[in-house]
Amino acid sequence: FSYIRGSFVTVHFYWTCSNTGISFLLPVWRKYAILDLSTEKGASSLMKHPIRATVLCCNLSGAKGDQIKAAAVRRGLRIRTILPEELTLPLGRLAGLPEYAEAGPLDGTPFQEEMLIFHQFTEPLLDAFLADIRRAGGVQLKAVVTPTNASWNVCALYRELEAERAAIAQQRRAYTENA
Repeated sequence: FSYIRGSFVTVHFYWTCSNTGISFLLPVWRKYAILDLSTEKGASSLMKHPIRATVLCCNLSGAKGDQIKAAAVRRGLRIRTILPEELTLPLGRLAGLPEYAEAGPLDGTPFQEEMLIFHQFTEPLLDAFLADIRRAGGVQLKAVVTPTNASWNVCALYRELEAERAAIAQQRRAYTENA
């Protein structure tokens, strides 16, 4: 169980200890700092350490958002909350890719739907974190930063995901009608 207070997340868990055949649980508390990437110091820290897996959170708030962010902290992920004024910045810049560090804003229309964008995830880590997201209530729109979409802004990625979702829904309707 965990909670977020200020710029720290405190995670509570229990450790099983067996001594002389008797098992008991010891409470353990860990406090993790949340890196504020909206500041120059936090962003420069991300640029210095680009290997760590990062989750970019768009329009994620409330209890579900807190649960997802706590799960990310437990898994050692960087969390970057995308502010409304950052929706037009390239994904590569938001993810901390050095070649996009100086990239300026692109055209785009803001949106209100929740979206998560993953960067530098291994397959097992992505699978485990997706399970955490489902347990927290789920997020419909999810994507991975790729060489192709790193130059896109968040709004363009949102439009692409919406078009993909509409195409899948149309295929399902066609399949249902023909079955």
